[in-house]
Amino acid sequence: MKVWIHKDQKYFRKSLRTKDEDFARTKAEKEYRRILVRIDSDQEVFEKNLHKVIDEYLELQKANVGVNKTLGRYQTIVSQTKHMKKFHPDYKMSECDPNVWEDYYSWRKNKKPNVQNVTLLNEKATINAVFRFAVTRGFIRSSFIPNWQHLEKIINRREALTIEEYRTITNTLRKKEFLEYEYDSNYHRHFVRYFILLLANTGLRFGEARRLKWQHIKVYRRRGDDHVKLCEISLSADMTKNKKARKVQGRRGDIFEKIKEFSNYTSPNDYIFVDNNSGQQLGRDYYYKAWKHMMKLSGLDKGIKHMSFYNLRHTYATWRLYLPNVNIRALCENLGTGLQYLEEHYGQVKTQVERERLTADLPDEVKEDLLEYG
Repeated sequence: MKVWIHKDQKYFRKSLRTKDEDFARTKAEKEYRRILVRIDSDQEVFEKNLHKVIDEYLELQKANVGVNKTLGRYQTIVSQTKHMKKFHPDYKMSECDPNVWEDYYSWRKNKKPNVQNVTLLNEKATINAVFRFAVTRGFIRSSFIPNWQHLEKIINRREALTIEEYRTITNTLRKKEFLEYEYDSNYHRHFVRYFILLLANTGLRFGEARRLKWQHIKVYRRRGDDHVKLCEISLSADMTKNKKARKVQGRRGDIFEKIKEFSNYTSPNDYIFVDNNSGQQLGRDYYYKAWKHMMKLSGLDKGIKHMSFYNLRHTYATWRLYLPNVNIRALCENLGTGLQYLEEHYGQVKTQVERERLTADLPDEVKEDLLEYG
């Protein structure tokens, strides 16, 4: 049988696998009715393979970059769907058994034993999104959405740097061996040095700091102390992870004044952390190479703690929580995160602070009152 499908501008062809004409006509009519049902319900007549659907999903996500999705998020989705393709053969969508995905976690852990549960859960969300996309496009019914094993979400608490570790890092950042690496005449290592100090003193995310322009910065002096310079950083919604604008209050406003001393790009619309030749953002890979060099130069690479740029944000949050009478809600707003997230990731700090307060010795005047009324 063959049927002209106007929407796709081509014929649907199918062998009925019989020499009996009457039986063939009965089968053809049944197939034709099935085609009409699919057309009426806006489903695709021609079946697509899973990998083709994945590619179409990625095209849609790529089109949303800069609109409601960052380039980094898109690249993460691309990476997740690569695992999806490797796990599942390129079957037709109607041949995708939902129960197959119950083995996905085991397969990933066999391939990469140290993969974290939270990573697998994020991959699960993307895989489900691909199948929901297929449902909305009419490629499959909702019953084809994968079935999954239960997987506990284990929250890995980021480790803050100790005072000694942070001091080691800042001392290394000043060294000639770091700053003048390969005779850096463009001051790239100087940019990285102040980038690291900024993250530790403001709690900015790596991507947020890279997007900073001079128009986002306001430097001012601390009231009552002209020697201390603070900063206010205005982040627009397109610069943040959660797509919400916020203002960040931070220490070390002098960082920006020092950068202006060697930067060739200091106009309001210029990036702060730049390639001093082109004025473009300093490449992401350059930061990681510089960090690796700093770790090796300082000897911190020999320790058991894995340190990265993310530790700087968590160091900021942890050290702020140790301050007496810290306003938790204000800290959440500065970090651009929710109260629940702060409780989940830094609850141990709050517990320790409260324990120290609850077990502190009583002031002398209180002791005297207790003795008097005892």
